[in-house]
Amino acid sequence: MYDAADFGASPDATWTVNRDAFQAANDAARKAGGGQVTAPPGTYQVKGVVQDGGVGFVLPGVTMRSPDGQLPEVLTTRVLTTTGSIAAGGRQLIVVSAAGIQVDAVVAVQAVGGILDTQFTRLVQPVTATQTTGLTLASTTGFPVAGTLQVDSELVRYTGLDGATLTGVTRGAYGTTAAAHTGTTSIGVARRLYALVVAVTGTTVTIDTPALIGATGVAVSVGCVRPAVDGLTVDGNKVWGGAVRSLFAVTWRQVRWGRVENVTVRNAENGFALIRGASDCTLVDLHLHACGTPETVKGSALWLYQGCRRNRIRGVCVTGATWTAVYLDDRTTTAEEGWDGPNDDNLVTDFTVRITDSRAPALAVVGGSHNRFVTGTISSPGYGVSFANGSQGTTADGSVAPCRGNEVTGVAFRVRFGWILEAPGNSLHDCYVAAGADGVGSNTGNNLVYAVSPTPGATPRL
Repeated sequence: MYDAADFGASPDATWTVNRDAFQAANDAARKAGGGQVTAPPGTYQVKGVVQDGGVGFVLPGVTMRSPDGQLPEVLTTRVLTTTGSIAAGGRQLIVVSAAGIQVDAVVAVQAVGGILDTQFTRLVQPVTATQTTGLTLASTTGFPVAGTLQVDSELVRYTGLDGATLTGVTRGAYGTTAAAHTGTTSIGVARRLYALVVAVTGTTVTIDTPALIGATGVAVSVGCVRPAVDGLTVDGNKVWGGAVRSLFAVTWRQVRWGRVENVTVRNAENGFALIRGASDCTLVDLHLHACGTPETVKGSALWLYQGCRRNRIRGVCVTGATWTAVYLDDRTTTAEEGWDGPNDDNLVTDFTVRITDSRAPALAVVGGSHNRFVTGTISSPGYGVSFANGSQGTTADGSVAPCRGNEVTGVAFRVRFGWILEAPGNSLHDCYVAAGADGVGSNTGNNLVYAVSPTPGATPRL
């Protein structure tokens, strides 16, 4: 065990002293190949602590409190960054440095995962293989002001937009071959490839998912494996109306096989986030209180964001004022350099939601598939659950990021309105809507809905 007090942590210390102390305890555990970070009970002003894989923060009776409710997060996880190259259809990623990369980790490789589902459009007119000006898009809705686009098998970098025309253009970026393209060719934001590390040999990292396009010198980020948090309370010390930049009290990026147990997050702009490919994590008895800023219509207590898969969440309890209790969100309104991706195959069970101030859905899935919400109660002045296709951004053919195969079952709704099911191909069944609701719900997506209350307060029936 590594006691943060031995490194200078104290309830009377400044937040920077506490940050350095908890970080030193974490680093000592990491260097030893793993271990537990502990501290005497008390409230510690602190933020910006970075947790490594194999390190458990076992902190019953400890509260880590942000000093100002601003970035950085109170607690986040280590992400290693390097650059690498990979062939189209290949699984062998050659990196500049493989130091610290573990087998089973989640890896994200820039620009080799195809084109984002909704951030794509068409060229207004044909372009030659050498043309760097006059590349005009039919629409730029949802496109970043600078970034990387894919057109056919070519990657194109740009540094700005003049209306719908790309500026600062680099053709054949990241080792791809510049080519001529027709005026009907699709062009869109190049997606990061999320994959798992299968083997590491020297600077060769074998991944489980092949690249859809080849590239050299692209950014590679790798998350940590098996971090754990047990017994900790995190106070986000949220700012009224939200921080300068939106933040979560705790953020786990690209984490694999992480475990959270008996943890409380309170008074945060947002509570706990699994983001950017976090997979196979287990969250048990997570209590999230007053995590949100309803006055600005934002804030989620628990957020699964951008490509999170196969996470298991049991016994989550969301109380107080928030905007959304549990939010599975695939993308941003403006693409963040290709990080967007659907959240699939996640399971939330035995949950309790008691929201005091919200006009949003308690549970929301946008652009994710095969997620399940099983057995729980929802009490909210808003509504219960929402399923929606990912519609942020633009498409050349009117397509959307699908939200299908999701299921809600065994839920008691004490809400204003039970459900809003806009996306097709989902199911909701064996649910009860209490008396006093405005309605049981809407199903414009023609989903499979059965064994539910036909009217508020009525016994569910087939």
